[in-house]
Amino acid sequence: MVGYMALMDTWERRDTGYMLVLVGIFVIACLYDIRLIEVPVFDEAYTLPAVRSLLAGLPSLEVSHPPISKLGMALGTWLTGGSKDWAGIACGSRLASIVVGAVGLAAMYGIGFLTQGRKVAVLATILLGADGMYFVMSRTAMTNIYGVTFALLGALGLVLAVRRNQPAWVGVAGIAFGLAVASRWSAAVACIVLGGALLIHKPRWFPALVLAALGTYYLAFFPANPFQFVEAQRFMAVVHTMPLEPNPFNTPWWTLPLLLRPSWFYFGELPASHQVYGIFAVGNVWIWWLSVPALVWAVWQKNMPLRIAGVWGLAAWLIWAPGASNYLLTHYFFEAVPAACLAIAAVVARAGGPIMIAYMTLVLVWMVQFYPMLVGRPMSLPAYESRLLLGVARWDFAHRINDFHKELGLDTPQKIKDYEAKNAPSFIEYIRRVDEAQRRR
Repeated sequence: MVGYMALMDTWERRDTGYMLVLVGIFVIACLYDIRLIEVPVFDEAYTLPAVRSLLAGLPSLEVSHPPISKLGMALGTWLTGGSKDWAGIACGSRLASIVVGAVGLAAMYGIGFLTQGRKVAVLATILLGADGMYFVMSRTAMTNIYGVTFALLGALGLVLAVRRNQPAWVGVAGIAFGLAVASRWSAAVACIVLGGALLIHKPRWFPALVLAALGTYYLAFFPANPFQFVEAQRFMAVVHTMPLEPNPFNTPWWTLPLLLRPSWFYFGELPASHQVYGIFAVGNVWIWWLSVPALVWAVWQKNMPLRIAGVWGLAAWLIWAPGASNYLLTHYFFEAVPAACLAIAAVVARAGGPIMIAYMTLVLVWMVQFYPMLVGRPMSLPAYESRLLLGVARWDFAHRINDFHKELGLDTPQKIKDYEAKNAPSFIEYIRRVDEAQRRR
């Protein structure tokens, strides 16, 4: 197994510099205007009350996902002293996500360097950092970035174990995989694929990986006893298999990498100044549209790490195929993005020259163009509309909501109001339950 991972480049001081510069630029871009939108966006309506409960020493009210990501958000809020109000909790939780996203970016560089060499490492890291979805997830208090980053750390641990022929790194990888699944169940796909690769090529090391991962996952629920642990798993399984109401941004599984209906995590208008603003969870089209072809290409390469990356990315997408879920959103493809970035970077590095420069320029120009819509900066209507020319009505918030209402037969303002009152996530209800629990305490 070591043979196909023969060292292409020797790690030098400049590699540390490249990695730190790329991560630093990413962090600075994430930090800009982090408090611009202080209200909860999208699933923060569930995670932020959970963080408040944990900071108050109460059980989390959000139990649809395992606890590690919410513990990370609570730690970030506590370290920044933001537990006194909702704006502070939001800011502290988002800062924690930025740190986690930065760690994932550094892990991407390490994986790329150790398996493909310096050029691919730099390209893959730039691609991941310039992906709009990775960027938004890294500055939003949601569980997704935790699962992806811990999966990347687990992959890096396995690469180091094989590279150095040191089984101790397998234990580190197992801990990372356990934390990944203890953040979000969908991260299990990457863990299973990477663990399966280890089983095939280093079967003697596999039991240590499994024990470390399972032990970490169980301890994540501490101080739950075995019965409570089993009940927690059962409840999460019920939550993730129950029928859900339609969503304006629902999309079929095969369209996920096509970005036909990206989700608006938040949208607002400033009528007085004729401006709009919002958090648009959209992937970089130059990455997402090439992701599946690149992953398929990777599967057929002789380079084993690329093959594994191809299987990882395709599995993370195909798990959402018909029958797997009845409630799909574009960001469910997020778990496949790191593997896609590695595969695309390998393709672009082989092309080299003008093709590589032109492609990376397109990626970076897209990121600069859509940056205001990723961070919630107010913009004029012409500026907003110019950025939606690629997606037209499918990407425009108002058009998407209007089409959704038509699909449901909501043809009067009263019908729309009644539907939203019945089905909208109740952040206020979460706050009320937390406050009541604190008073009883």
